[in-house]
Amino acid sequence: GEVTMGIAELRQKQTPELKAVLVDLLRKQFKLSLLKASGELKRNHQVRLLRRDIARVMTLLTEKEGA
Repeated sequence: GEVTMGIAELRQKQTPELKAVLVDLLRKQFKLSLLKASGELKRNHQVRLLRRDIARVMTLLTEKEGA
């Protein structure tokens, strides 16, 4: 199953953990985009969910780094 993390759950993580989550999400997004390019991807909503999660993690990283 797909695990999407809540913002509260992500907030509890430290910066290194968040960066690891981000790398993982980006890797998944890359795999999905390859599948999509080859026409095998039927679950377009997954791409959307991933994009949302990536944005969420990036926002939190920005917050944590005090930007």
